[in-house]
Amino acid sequence: MFPFDSLSCEIVLESYSFNTDEVRLMWHDVPITMMEKVELPDFDLIGWSTDHQRLEYPNGIWDRAKVKFTFARRYGFYLFQSYFPTSLTVISSWVGFFFDVRSVSARITLGVSSLLALTFQFGNVLRHLPRVSYIKCLDVWMIFSVIFIFCTLVELAIVCQLNRWERERQIGSKVLGHWLNQIRKTRKKESKSGEEGTGLLRKRIPVLAQLKAAAAASDSSSATPTTTTIQAQGSENNKAAGNNFTTIEHETFAYEKKSGWSHRFRQFVYTLCPPDRDWTITSVQVLYCLLENE
Repeated sequence: MFPFDSLSCEIVLESYSFNTDEVRLMWHDVPITMMEKVELPDFDLIGWSTDHQRLEYPNGIWDRAKVKFTFARRYGFYLFQSYFPTSLTVISSWVGFFFDVRSVSARITLGVSSLLALTFQFGNVLRHLPRVSYIKCLDVWMIFSVIFIFCTLVELAIVCQLNRWERERQIGSKVLGHWLNQIRKTRKKESKSGEEGTGLLRKRIPVLAQLKAAAAASDSSSATPTTTTIQAQGSENNKAAGNNFTTIEHETFAYEKKSGWSHRFRQFVYTLCPPDRDWTITSVQVLYCLLENE
């Protein structure tokens, strides 16, 4: 319990060579008389007590008179030199709780300075104390003071991390909202363009029969002997149209071929996993997904 402990000092009175047959030791009604007030720099005499014993030895029985003085330690010095300064150091480390979250450097400086000051005070106190192996009350006080200041630094780290997550959530929600809107717009545009392309191909498919018939008629007319320039030009245009028809035919066949199950499966896979997509996952995206699940 140092420095709030008390000490006991005993004085034993006993005859060395005379037993109770020759010498008897007894206490008076007022066993102790104080000639003057006892004053010590570190202790106060708070009381005493007397005791009488009879001990058996091989040579007989001896009397023993025992008195015990109790002293209480004066802890005023330790209060002013250890407890009050360390208390103020711990309280000063709590001032950082009232700082703004963004003033991280000031809070770190305050916490580390308080920790170093407390360590210096603890070393200064231990320098004037005896080296003992047991734990004293002053040691417990100092250890808990260090733990309090260390907890303020841990609180600073937790608050900074929560503040960073909050800012990322506020900024990331806006960024992700804009990002998702852009993705939706691009998908809508792609779907509209795909529908327009398939519609044009579907419109071209019924016309193929008419174009083939016109090409056959132009071939038959070109087989008969003609002399007019208009008919020659018509035959050339019909041949060009026939070539175009062949190209359209190939495109239509390709479209019909792409409309099979394999093409549908590829479209489904490309919809889930686009080949041109950036698969880099950021912390903002993960945080957004967690918030959506919550």
